[in-house]
Amino acid sequence: MRVLFPFFWAFLATCAALNDTIVDVQEERDDILSLRPLFRAWMKHHNISIPPSKIAHRLRIFAANHAFILSHNAQQHPRPSYTLGHNRFSHLTFDEFRAMHLGFTRPTTAFPPSFEEDETPQNDALATSRSLRGHLSTTDKNHAIGMNTERFPPYTFPRPAWLPHIENPSSSLPPSIDWVEKGAVTPVKDQGQCGSCYSFSAVGAVEGAYYLQTGVLSEFSMQEIVDCDGLDGGCQGGEMQQTFKWMQMNGGLCLLSDYPYVSGTTAEEQAVCLPCPVVPGTAPEKWITVRRNSMTELQEAVAAQPVSVAVGASRAWMFYEAGVFDGKCEQELNHGVLCVGYGGGEGSEEGQYWKVKNSWGPEWGMEGYILLKRDDFDKQAACGIMEDASYPILPSVPGMTGNEPARPPVISQAGRSSGSTAGLNPLQGSATARDCGGSTAIFSNVRISPDAVEKNELVTVMAEGTLTKPTLSGRYTLSVVYEGAQLYSHAGDVCGNETVALPLNAGTVHVFGFACPANPGPVSYGLDVILPSIAPSGEYLISIKGHDQDNAQLVCIEADLKLKRRHAQGVNNSKMLCEHGTFPGKTVT
Repeated sequence: MRVLFPFFWAFLATCAALNDTIVDVQEERDDILSLRPLFRAWMKHHNISIPPSKIAHRLRIFAANHAFILSHNAQQHPRPSYTLGHNRFSHLTFDEFRAMHLGFTRPTTAFPPSFEEDETPQNDALATSRSLRGHLSTTDKNHAIGMNTERFPPYTFPRPAWLPHIENPSSSLPPSIDWVEKGAVTPVKDQGQCGSCYSFSAVGAVEGAYYLQTGVLSEFSMQEIVDCDGLDGGCQGGEMQQTFKWMQMNGGLCLLSDYPYVSGTTAEEQAVCLPCPVVPGTAPEKWITVRRNSMTELQEAVAAQPVSVAVGASRAWMFYEAGVFDGKCEQELNHGVLCVGYGGGEGSEEGQYWKVKNSWGPEWGMEGYILLKRDDFDKQAACGIMEDASYPILPSVPGMTGNEPARPPVISQAGRSSGSTAGLNPLQGSATARDCGGSTAIFSNVRISPDAVEKNELVTVMAEGTLTKPTLSGRYTLSVVYEGAQLYSHAGDVCGNETVALPLNAGTVHVFGFACPANPGPVSYGLDVILPSIAPSGEYLISIKGHDQDNAQLVCIEADLKLKRRHAQGVNNSKMLCEHGTFPGKTVT
C-alpha cells in the first residue's frame, strides 16, 4: 500500500493541473465570446462578409488582435509614442496579411543607380512585353536586360536642378519638408489584395517628380505596371528600381484614368497588357539610389522630391493608427512605400520623424500615412527606410521653369481634388444630442461639448429643462449601439451619480442623475463619455431612458457620436509619411 501513495499523490496533482487548464480554457472562451457584439459591429462597419463556418475561427483571430492592440495602448512606463486600433485587417493573422497586402521583392542581383540606353540590350521578350505579360524567371530577366550579377557600390545622387547646392547638408537642409502640403502628392490609394505596393511607390515618386517639372499634379497608372512590366512580378511583388527601368524602356506611363487599377479586387494581374497613351515626360532619364543607411543623404533626397523606399512592415504596422512609430519591424524589407517628408527637430514633442504615404487606403493610419521615427544612430528605428531608397530623374518638358513651380497644383483628372491638403484634413468626428420626447422631464436645452469628437477626449452631454411630476425613485437603462449593432446595455438608479465601465475596455460613461426626491420645476440631467484609442472608429449611438416609481417615462436622451481616428498629441496634422511591399529575397507590394 505504501508504494501506491506516490502514484496517488501524482494522480491528484495531475487532476488539479487539468482542472486549472479547463478553467483557463473556459475563461479564454468566455473572453472571446464576449467580443461577439463588437465583432459583428466591426463586420458591418467594414462591410466584411464571413461564411458561417468560418465565423468562430475569425472571431478567435479578432480576439487575439484585440488583445494585442489593447496591450500596446495600455502601456504606461513609458507610454508608447504611437497608438494602435482596429481596422479592416482585424480578422487576419499577420501571415495572412503579409501574403495579401505586402509585395516588395528585392532581386538577388541589382541594377546600378541608373542605366544609359546603350547599356541595355533590347530583348524580344521585353520588346513585346506591352502586348504579352511575359512572365520571365529571374535568370531570364537578368539575361534579357544584361544585368551585372555583382552588387553595385553605393552612389551619391546628383542634385536635381530645383534643389540649390548645399555645402553642409546636415546643417543647411530645411528642418522639415512636406510634399503633401506643397501639392506634389496625389490622394492615398488602396492596393487591395494584390502585392503591388512597389508600383504604388514608384508611381508616387514619378507623380512627385512630374509635378516638380510641370506644376501639374497628375495621377498615373499602377495597373499598367502590374499588367505590362515584365521585370517585376505583377501581384506577386516587385522592386521600385526595376519599375523605374521598365518605365524608361516603355517610354513613360499612362494616366490612371486611361488605365484604372483593378487588381486590388481580383488579386491578380490582367491576362492582357492593354494599350494606352503614354504621357510625355514620364519616362525616367535615370534613377538615383540613395547611399544605404545614411540619414543625411536620405534627408537631402527627400528635401528634393518624394522618394521611393522599402520598409519591414510588421504586425504593429497592420494596426497603426496615429503617432510616431518606433515599434517592432520585420527584419526583411517587405513593403514599398513613398517617403513624402520629414520633420520634428530638436525640442519638438514628437521627436524626429519621416512622413510616409502607404497604399492601404485612407482609413488606415493617419488618413493613409504613417510617421516613422527618424534616428541616425538607430538604423532599425524607421523599419529599414534607409536601406533601399531611390527616386527618378525625369526629362525636361514644355512648361518646366527649372525651379519648384509657384502656380497652384492641378490634378489632371476631372473630378479629383489636389494640392496642399490631399488626405490630410483633421481626423475629427462629429457629435449631436437630443431629447427623445414623451417624458415627464421636458428638456428644452440639450448641449454636447465638444461637437468634434476624438478618441481619449471627454464628451459631455447636458440636458436642462422642467420636471412636470414629482420623482421619488426610478431606474434607467443605458444602451450603447455601434454601427447599428447593440454593443452594451446597463441598468441603474435614476437618482444620484454613477460611473459605468463599458466592456472590453471600450470606454466609460458617467451618469449625472436626479437629486431625489425631485419636485416639479427646473431640472438637469447629463452624462460624460470617454471612448479610448482602442475603440473602433465609426458611429456610436448612446441612449439613456429612465422611468420613475410609477413606471412613467421620466427621461430619454440620445447622443450620436461619429468617431474618427485621432492624431498623436503634438504631431502636426499636416506632416506624415510612405507606401507598401514584401521581401523574402525580396518583393515589395
